[in-house]
Amino acid sequence: MEGEHRNFRAALEWACERNLEASRWLAGLLERFWFFGDHVSEAYTWYSRVLNESARTPITKGLALALYSSGCVSLNLEHLDEAQVSLELSITFWQQLGEQQRLASSLAWLAYLFLQRGKSEYACAIYSEHESLFRTSSGTGPSLSWILSCWGAAIAAVCQNDPAAKAHLDEALSLAHTLQDPLLILLAYSSLGDWAVLQGDYENALRYFQEALVWRRQLGTQWIIAAGLRQVANVMSLRGDYPQAEPLYTEALSMARTSGDQHSEAFIAQALGEVASHRGDFKQATMLLTEGLSSFRKWADALGIARCLIKFADLRQMQGQIEQAAHILGFVEPWLESNQLQLVIFDETHYKHSLAATRAQLDETTFNAVWETGNKMTVEEAMQYALKYTND
Repeated sequence: MEGEHRNFRAALEWACERNLEASRWLAGLLERFWFFGDHVSEAYTWYSRVLNESARTPITKGLALALYSSGCVSLNLEHLDEAQVSLELSITFWQQLGEQQRLASSLAWLAYLFLQRGKSEYACAIYSEHESLFRTSSGTGPSLSWILSCWGAAIAAVCQNDPAAKAHLDEALSLAHTLQDPLLILLAYSSLGDWAVLQGDYENALRYFQEALVWRRQLGTQWIIAAGLRQVANVMSLRGDYPQAEPLYTEALSMARTSGDQHSEAFIAQALGEVASHRGDFKQATMLLTEGLSSFRKWADALGIARCLIKFADLRQMQGQIEQAAHILGFVEPWLESNQLQLVIFDETHYKHSLAATRAQLDETTFNAVWETGNKMTVEEAMQYALKYTND
C-alpha cells in the first residue's frame, strides 16, 4: 500500500506541474484511495493545490470531479463551510455537463453535509426531491443503502416519532447486508445508533454503535475506526459510564494523532476533558479543554468553540460554580445562531442535559439574569470567562 501511495503521489506531482485538468481528474479519482488509506489530511492539501480559484473556467469534468472529491474530504475533516462550497459548485457543474450519476453523488453528499450541520430539514428536502435519481443511479453512483441510512436519520432529527425514519433505516440495513458491504453495514448501524439516541434509548444506541464498530474494525481504516470508538464512548458518557468511555477515547486519540487529523484530535481531547471532570481531576480537565478551545479559536471553528464551552460549563458545575456555568451556556445559543450552526445528536443531547442541570440549581430570577448576561458576551469575552475560574 505504501508503495502505491508513493506512486500515486509522484503521478499527481507530475500532473500538477504539466496539466491542470489532468491533475484535477487524477486527484478526484484518488479520493477513495485517500479515504480508505488513512491519507485524508494529505488529500485535503492536494485539493487545495489543484483547485485554484482563479482557474475555474472552463467547466470541465476534471474540475467538477475534483470539487466533488474535495467536498467529501473537507466534510470528513469537519471543514464544513469549504465542503459546502465545493459540493454546491460540483452540483452546478454536473448539471451543466449533463452527468446525472455524478450529480446524484454530489447531491447525496450535500444532503449528508446538511445532516451534519444540524439542518436536517434541508437534507430531507434533497432526499425527497431527488429520490428517483438516487434510486436509478445507485448502481454506479452513491449507494442507495447509505442514502437511506442518512435519510432515515434526517427524518428522525426533524420528527423523532415519524415511523418513516425507522422504515428507511431498516431498508438501508437490509440492503447493506444483502450487498455484504462492510462500509454500508457500519453506516446503517451508525444511523440506527443516531436514531436511538434521538429517542433517548441509550441502551439500544450503544448496541447499534458497538455493532457498527465491529464492522469498522473489519474494514481496517484507522480514522473510520476512530470515529466508531468516539460514537461508543459518547453513548457511554451520556449514560454516565465515564470509566468505560475513557479507554475508547484514548484509543481514538492515538489513531487521530497517527493519521495527522488535528480536528479529531482536538474533539477527542475535549471529550477526555469531560471524563477528567467527572472523575474529579479538574486540573487535567482544565488543561485539555483549554488546549482545545485555543485550537478551535485559531481555526475559527465556531462549532468546535461551542462544543468546548459546553464542556467548560460542565466543569464549572462540577466545581460548584453554577452561575458561571449558566453564563457560559447563555453564550452558546446566540453564538450558534449567529454562525448559522446547530448542535446535532450527542452535542445537542449533552447541551440539553447541561442546561437542565444548571437551571435546576438556580432560582428562576438568578438564572434568567445570568443567562441574559451570557447572551450578550462576545466570543472573546466568553472564552475569557470560561478560563477565568481555572484556579478556583
